[in-house]
Amino acid sequence: MNTMSNKMSSGAHEEQIDIAAIFHEIWAHKWLVLVITALSLSLGVLVVLKKAPQYQSSALLQIDSRSGLGQSGSAVQQLFLGNNTQGDSAQAQIALIQSRFILDPVINALGLNLSIHPKATSFWQYFMLPSKNSVHIDLFQVPHSRLNKRFFLVVDKPGHVQLYDEYKLLILEGGIKSTLSTTNERVKINISSIKAPIGATFILIKKSNTKVMQQLLKRLSIDEAGSRTHQNTGVLNIALIGESPKQIVQTLNAIASTTQKKDAEKKAQEAAQTLDFLYKQLPLTKKMLERAESALNQYRAKSGKIDIKLQTQFLLNQLAELAKQQGELRIKKIEM
Repeated sequence: MNTMSNKMSSGAHEEQIDIAAIFHEIWAHKWLVLVITALSLSLGVLVVLKKAPQYQSSALLQIDSRSGLGQSGSAVQQLFLGNNTQGDSAQAQIALIQSRFILDPVINALGLNLSIHPKATSFWQYFMLPSKNSVHIDLFQVPHSRLNKRFFLVVDKPGHVQLYDEYKLLILEGGIKSTLSTTNERVKINISSIKAPIGATFILIKKSNTKVMQQLLKRLSIDEAGSRTHQNTGVLNIALIGESPKQIVQTLNAIASTTQKKDAEKKAQEAAQTLDFLYKQLPLTKKMLERAESALNQYRAKSGKIDIKLQTQFLLNQLAELAKQQGELRIKKIEM
């Protein structure tokens, strides 16, 4: 028993942590520990300072579920589709806004598929002293095979630039404020202004619209106001998150204006088709009315039992109603 207890006590003594030895080891390498700690803290501060803040902006967009037929068309929709037309229209509009039908024109109009960044010349400049160089490009066209590839724009002399591809090969050069293109015209660029010293370099990337749309949808949220309370308000709440307050406001305004423009074009097309249909149907209706009136007169002459005036007035009222609808559609088309 004494032998076993001695072995257990010696084993427990060996498993104890020697705090003094650990502190002695740290103190022996104190300068290395201090250097590593300082570097870690410095990198953490630099990363926090380099990370751009996120901003959010929102807009309200009202959806008009009425078609190009005006009030009569809306009444027909409610008759055949029920009272849920407003909600179905809002869901359809949300799907359209999230599709290429709306986002492609927005991306092209605002140039969201063009990335421009000044190239940092040193680690210190990249983290602590961001470049103030800027360039405004009105046109940058590349073939499909070079989408999402890097290009390098170099200011070689005042008002003159050189464009290099991803392999640092010179593909074109020339002055600003004019359209520059390669011999096969597959790469074109037009620089309206540039603010940078000689030797400054910019990194250009022409992104595909599909890639830009995917990135945009991650920052875009759309829902119908009142959907949580199960109310179909017909008002969409569109919110966008981004690093540039100016750009997210421009993007939201472009999405709203493009949506309204496309909706107006659709309603104008529906009104034009309806007008064309009425133009073709009115002569046929008039002929049918004349035939019916003649047949009624003949029948009345034979039997004398039908009030031809009442029937004729009824048909004339129908014709007048059709003419009234035609006039409303013509006014609606002019307004749209």
